[in-house]
Amino acid sequence: MFSVAAPSSVYLPGLSAGYSGVESRTRRLVATEFGPGPVAAGRVAEVCGATAAARGGVFRRRTNMKIRRLALFMRTILCALAFAVAFPQPVAAVFSKTEAKCNKKLEKSVSKLVSTVFRTTAKCRDADISGKAVGPCVPLSQKNQDKVDKAVAKVYKDASKSCQSTCSTATEVACITDLQCPPRGSIGGRCSGAGGKKVLDLKDMGFPGYFCRDAAILNSDEVTSTDDVALCVGSLGSDIAADLLLGTYGSVDNSSSLSPAAADCLKAIGKSVLKASTSMAKAIGKCRDKQNVLVDPVVDPEDCATGDSKTVSSLAKSLSKLAGDIGKKCTDAEIPALDLCGNGVGGTADLASAVACLSVLASEAADSAELPDSRTYVRASLINAAYPDAETPVCGDNQVNQAPNPFLLLGEECDGTDDSACPGQCAPPGDIFECSCLSVKRTRGFAARAGSDLDSGWTGRSHNTQTVDGSGFFFERSNCDCDAFTASTCTGNTVDKVCDDFSSLHPRCSAYEVVGQTCDQQGDNDGANEDSDCFSCTAEAANAGAPCAGAGGAPDETLCDSQCYDDASGMPVVPQTLCGRQSDCAAGQTCRGRCDGTVTCRKINQGPPLPLSRGGT
Repeated sequence: MFSVAAPSSVYLPGLSAGYSGVESRTRRLVATEFGPGPVAAGRVAEVCGATAAARGGVFRRRTNMKIRRLALFMRTILCALAFAVAFPQPVAAVFSKTEAKCNKKLEKSVSKLVSTVFRTTAKCRDADISGKAVGPCVPLSQKNQDKVDKAVAKVYKDASKSCQSTCSTATEVACITDLQCPPRGSIGGRCSGAGGKKVLDLKDMGFPGYFCRDAAILNSDEVTSTDDVALCVGSLGSDIAADLLLGTYGSVDNSSSLSPAAADCLKAIGKSVLKASTSMAKAIGKCRDKQNVLVDPVVDPEDCATGDSKTVSSLAKSLSKLAGDIGKKCTDAEIPALDLCGNGVGGTADLASAVACLSVLASEAADSAELPDSRTYVRASLINAAYPDAETPVCGDNQVNQAPNPFLLLGEECDGTDDSACPGQCAPPGDIFECSCLSVKRTRGFAARAGSDLDSGWTGRSHNTQTVDGSGFFFERSNCDCDAFTASTCTGNTVDKVCDDFSSLHPRCSAYEVVGQTCDQQGDNDGANEDSDCFSCTAEAANAGAPCAGAGGAPDETLCDSQCYDDASGMPVVPQTLCGRQSDCAAGQTCRGRCDGTVTCRKINQGPPLPLSRGGT
């Protein structure tokens, strides 16, 4: 049943394997894409969890590099293939009216902030260039700074007004997520307002989002107040304005001695780029707002810029107007005197080249599908600032921000410059071991051809059940020293060619993965891996981290020691006062500490060995 192909791969009933981290650091790459697909067996079973539990939570075996023990390896393949489809893609939540209003308001306020910062600074730059008021524009004059401060204050005001609700269990308590609401006996409160008319959970909306984490704007990965939201949005807005100014005005100042015609051209360029970027962001935001509240969106909100015909038309009009407005004030003669798009003075040859790069600048400031580090001019867009879910974590964004999923079986151990787990040894994007540590020897097996099947019936005979094309698995190899392989056979220098193989395949809790522990081992140890095994009391509870699943697997707030917090200081009151509901706390205090029932057990969507003896081939 085994057929060894070229030296760069080995096929195990349709599975090929690549090697990572061998002593020579050479990896045999197999050209295939990996992605999610239908469940092969069509049933849900915790195969690997059950088997792993019997073996102490992991698969361990001692094998020769030739991999001779077919039956054992096939059982490993079965569970490992299941791992490939273990983590289905999350289904995007339908936004409530309150959540959609929050996004819409933030898009308007950040656009206003960007416009204010750009215009006040550009006005100062124009005055310096023309000689009317020679001097630096950083810092701004007090008059201009007051305008910026007013725009920043508007961001905070809009966030407070539109991105906040009250708790169902205590309407006097403001909230931005369900877990901020006091319990009421065994039941947890919701951030839904009086009568459930103002449902809001900023975590479901994607806050704080990739860019706030990337810029370390917040001190944690959580937003705890509307001030956190405003700080994130406002900081990103200031960065966007700075990038736009750099792409338009560049290094030009009074010493550049621009002609009046060139100065007028530059002023027109600044106004046109700003107007184009904000109008395009408005069109994309309008589409996103519409799609976010639909149970079945016509267009994925992330694809509004390319998939919604009305939005596509609007963007085209904005770029056409950008070109037209610049063409009214600029000719080929003025462009070389300017420092456009980071090209330096003289780096942009003519009007056509200027329009081309400025169109990209404006488009990136509005929205971009490119990875932040792949963008040419503007790292964070207006849409990124107002819609934090607009940027999906990927290998290559220089942040370790992915748990195991269908596209990245190991999750991320490292990512570019975020490589503290293995400095300088992080596999780059596109590598079949991408965003994992090359310091660890690994084998990756995957279905690399059509017609791959699982041959693991109860008798060990073939039954030809189809696998998901492109699915696969990883396992680590240790305690051996071979420096070169041909397929899976050690053909290099070695003293010990027999390796220990290790693969952690058991179900684990999504919020915190404890090495060697299943969900059940972290929970009630009843032999079943369930979401309820992962429920625990939040950090505000006096018994933070304690299990809190009640009868029937539902969160039970009485298992968490909620306590009264002083509203002014944000700290637990002294002496400690436990509470079961808001009325147990005095005025100026809030009952905090909840059972977090949002954590899930990452299970394996794959059938066990099927009760079939053979398939006839």
